[in-house]
Amino acid sequence: MGINGTRAMTAFNSKLGGFFKTTVGRVQTPTLAIVVEREAKIRKFVPRDFWKSSARLTSPAGNYTGRWFDEKICACG
Repeated sequence: MGINGTRAMTAFNSKLGGFFKTTVGRVQTPTLAIVVEREAKIRKFVPRDFWKSSARLTSPAGNYTGRWFDEKICACG
């Protein structure tokens, strides 16, 4: 769209008087769509409780801390 789209939309939005610059563009429009989509996801976010399970383990090779996680919930391996 670029400058031609900006001129067309500005003219359309200013037709009743005044000057209402309305920018559109090849980069601006899809970037704005990404930002709006992300903001909608942030606003819909509902926090939930979670717990971490870990244990101190001993083996012939030495001591280590093991941690359990559910792969369906967390890909934190």
